[in-house]
Amino acid sequence: MAIGFETALIFADVDGDNVADHVYSAVYIPSAPDIYKPFASKKFSGKDLHDWIPLDPTSEDLDFGVITLDNLAMKHMFVFSKDDQYFVPQDVR
Repeated sequence: MAIGFETALIFADVDGDNVADHVYSAVYIPSAPDIYKPFASKKFSGKDLHDWIPLDPTSEDLDFGVITLDNLAMKHMFVFSKDDQYFVPQDVR
């Protein structure tokens, strides 16, 4: 948890082998401008990700809130808030 913000670790399958092989962080900021929210209509296991801003420190050439397309292949999400920590598995229907 960063300065009171709800945060998450997002595990992504960047090489298409159905195994999570990259992790990046995200922060929940509903009041942030939409320009920083790349998950406009993305849902993960029923969880709306619109107000989550991804932060990938391994990508040198990306602006704040921008991630590469391969990072959208999410497999798992661990969420951390001041009151709770929980795991959101991939919904495999």
